[in-house]
Amino acid sequence: MPTSPDTLSVSWTQSLSCDLSAVRDATVQFTGFLREQGLSTEEIGAWELLCAEAGNNAVQYAPPAAAQIPIVFIARVS
Repeated sequence: MPTSPDTLSVSWTQSLSCDLSAVRDATVQFTGFLREQGLSTEEIGAWELLCAEAGNNAVQYAPPAAAQIPIVFIARVS
């Protein structure tokens, strides 16, 4: 979704190992970021689920050769 130059946005990026515990840690950090941005509890819960599911799927379904490639989460709140 394009934004105009006068629209403020804040980004969050996290690179993590292809590991379920790393996904959980990143999800906790992500929800903290969202809380700092003033999102509602309901919105944070929905984004937390999305982040956890996406990360867990990346770990669980990565082929063995891809297990060394980091997972990268990128989010922008505007």
